[in-house]
Amino acid sequence: MTAANETFIERLTNYISIGMPPIQINGTLIIQIINLLVLMFILQRFFFKPLKDVLEKREAIIKGHLNEAKESQDRAEAALKMIEGELAQAKQKASSALSDLRQQGMAEQMKIVEAAKEQGSLLIEKGVKEIEKSASEAKKILLKDAEMVASEITSKMFSSAKTKKEKTAKA
Repeated sequence: MTAANETFIERLTNYISIGMPPIQINGTLIIQIINLLVLMFILQRFFFKPLKDVLEKREAIIKGHLNEAKESQDRAEAALKMIEGELAQAKQKASSALSDLRQQGMAEQMKIVEAAKEQGSLLIEKGVKEIEKSASEAKKILLKDAEMVASEITSKMFSSAKTKKEKTAKA
């Protein structure tokens, strides 16, 4: 065993001094090349190809999920735009409805004011007519009273003039 160890040590020293081991072309090199080709065929057939298929399937699934996510995002954005449009339309409708209601309210207010003015005018006219009627009645009464007072004054004047004439006639 020591001789085998020496041989190994000698070889190792020889390899180290040369820098690389010597290449020997013999039957083992051909067997190693065939062994490498068989190993590559087996690895290609049972390892690399199934691994490649699995990776391709995985990539296809990921792309499918990404496409679905993009489609969902696009649908969500479209729905959001549609909702924003509907919201803008609803705001516009509400604004126009509010404006219409304000205009209707103003028209109603104007009608009420006009009706109140007409009622006020009618009441004033009625009041004026009543006052004129009362004034004419008061005039009639005053004229009657004035006539009565005038006739009383006249009768008193005539009666006092008669009494004076009678007194002067008696005297």
